[in-house]
Amino acid sequence: MASSTRNAVIVGGGLSGLFSALLISDRHPGLQLHVVERDTALGGGHGSFSDPEGGCFDHGMHLIFDSMIEEVDRQIRDAMDERDWIILSGNRKDIAGIYHGGRLHEDSPYIDLRLLTEPARSECIAGLLSTISDKTVPATECSSSDDFFRRRFGAAVTEHVVEPVLKKLWRQGGKDLDAMASRIVLMDRVLLYDAPAMADLMKAERVRGRIGFPKPMELSPAYRNSQRGYYPKKYGMYRVIEAIEKKLAARGVRIHTGAETSELGVDGGAIRRLRIAGRGGTLDLDNVELVHWTIPLFALAPKLGVSLPPARFDPPLPQVHTYFLLKRPPRMGKLYSFYCFDPGYASFRITSYAAYCPDARRNDGKHAGTYPACVEMHFDPGAKPDATAAPQLAAAELTRMGIIGGAGDIAYCRAVPAKVGFPMLTHNNARNLAEVRRLVEERRPRNLLTAGLAPERGIFFLHDVLEQNYLGIKELLGAP
Repeated sequence: MASSTRNAVIVGGGLSGLFSALLISDRHPGLQLHVVERDTALGGGHGSFSDPEGGCFDHGMHLIFDSMIEEVDRQIRDAMDERDWIILSGNRKDIAGIYHGGRLHEDSPYIDLRLLTEPARSECIAGLLSTISDKTVPATECSSSDDFFRRRFGAAVTEHVVEPVLKKLWRQGGKDLDAMASRIVLMDRVLLYDAPAMADLMKAERVRGRIGFPKPMELSPAYRNSQRGYYPKKYGMYRVIEAIEKKLAARGVRIHTGAETSELGVDGGAIRRLRIAGRGGTLDLDNVELVHWTIPLFALAPKLGVSLPPARFDPPLPQVHTYFLLKRPPRMGKLYSFYCFDPGYASFRITSYAAYCPDARRNDGKHAGTYPACVEMHFDPGAKPDATAAPQLAAAELTRMGIIGGAGDIAYCRAVPAKVGFPMLTHNNARNLAEVRRLVEERRPRNLLTAGLAPERGIFFLHDVLEQNYLGIKELLGAP
């Protein structure tokens, strides 16, 4: 006999799924909500790493940004008490730089054409200025990353400046990369003029769409959006996850870790039944009103009876996080993080946690007074990085970049390979992902919401995912 309990199930306990759980449990308290997470802990990539000696570290830099949808952003703000948040607004919401041309650029995350040598500089500037009469074209309308940058900056900038950076970051050239790869690492502008000149030129939309303001911290409020960043005052993103978990439990949401969904029962074009199987046994649910799938679609396809055609995916870049405790602040100025654009480095992004969370500085214990930092390193596809050698490599690269003075600055260091590699958004992978999505959508029951990371559609950052989740939940469940 069917239960009278109305059930909703969220598959995936990362921050995307957890914020969806907050939204659904708030809007529809009459639903019995279940969150199903395969791992033994919630949070996914937004979790934290900890060991007895080094303490807690986030997996690289993770701020939570407004989605610009008030109902969603209220869930973010209310996830913790207001006094427990650091709220970063205006020009402080994300202070980023780049290491490029053998030096750290602290003023801007954009490539500076003014530093090119002649005649490349003149050729690049001429090509860039020739594009100004054209509207900036979004990545969704471009056939490749190469096409995106050529339309935006001209041939010379693309070939002489952008292409070497793409090959360093992705191990692929722009012609082999999907256009959406241009959104993942910020490269949509270049620097050309000093601040006074650019202040006047910012009035022209087609100029500011291509040429960046050289000192973002001095950017006029007229050109800032109202988006804000959030981070816990007490260091560690795990605090947000724990706060959400506690809030969900108080609302009666059932959280199943170390568990998976199986045996989806589809009847009349909707999922009516499913099974949650985990360490504690199995739970059979009926009267299912919503299944919100936030994880990759590959695991969903066979549950819907979808046979995926054989496809060869380009492998991800193996990723290792190397965590440091430094005896003095890293020589990054006020930067929260920076990307390394120069070839010859495994370093992808370097984060100085205390730059945006003062509490990250160790306050007690063996390493009191030290500063945590993280080096995210990427390696060639198919490589098997040696975690025991990674700390020495990361330390050598930080020294070479001038971020630390040498091994004497290091109080603690440990490397941890990432569970999954960094996604390769090649044409091949984008096509294959789109095909998987198409096949699943053809068989998608009407109460199934497939909303999560979709890099091939430009949905890569958490605030993009939250917007997608909100729209889907609103469509399928309607008004409260």
